[in-house]
Amino acid sequence: MTTRSLCGALLLSCLPSLAFAQTAAVKIGVLNDQSTVYADSQGIGSVIAAQFAVDDYAGKLGVKAEVVSADHQNKVDIGATIARNWYEVQGVDMVIDLPNSAVALAVNVLARDLNKVLIGSGAGTADLTGKSCTPNTIHWTYDTWELGHGFAKAIFARGGKKWFFISADYAFGKDLESNAADEVTALGGQVLGCAPRPPALTPSPSPMRAAISPTRSSRRPSSASSAKCECRASCFRSTMSRRSASPRARACWA
Repeated sequence: MTTRSLCGALLLSCLPSLAFAQTAAVKIGVLNDQSTVYADSQGIGSVIAAQFAVDDYAGKLGVKAEVVSADHQNKVDIGATIARNWYEVQGVDMVIDLPNSAVALAVNVLARDLNKVLIGSGAGTADLTGKSCTPNTIHWTYDTWELGHGFAKAIFARGGKKWFFISADYAFGKDLESNAADEVTALGGQVLGCAPRPPALTPSPSPMRAAISPTRSSRRPSSASSAKCECRASCFRSTMSRRSASPRARACWA
């Protein structure tokens, strides 16, 4: 969430009203994760940043603006319910932030159907400007096309020719994996397999062990690749950092 994006958002959301009133009233809803995995990177910090932007610029633009916020808890049904209530009942003109691509895609449909505004500055899926693009949504900051193709190209150039994906099992992870796999394949590399995992990290070894199992992958990796994946997974689940990893685990990352 940036001051510049909020300034532009204020103008966008009040354009229909400016023809009828010299001073427009705008209600902005910051909808994000304030209690789970994205709470630190966005969460209440985005709410505070939005309020700072309103305090700094709304008066100068001749706009009366109010900021409200809610926690979607990384759940699509909760996020969609909050957004619908905001749009239809609470008079919110624009919803912003939306970390968690699945939630953003649901709110994207509501914004289109109810002719409201959505600015996704936390969501990553490139579908917001692709197959799910609408005139009511602006995708700000970054997307999975950029990240997937950019990182895959850079890692391939450093020798990363063979890939196995363990991706977050929701819209962002699937889209990021798809874009990265497309780039790897186009460059002549190999995608040995893929497996979903919950977006929240867990210390339990069994989800990671299941994730790298050949029976869960879309393509069956070789025994050598499977052993290497198992070694990396063991390092990840037992230490979660390189500093405390065993010599065997550290060797996997070399």
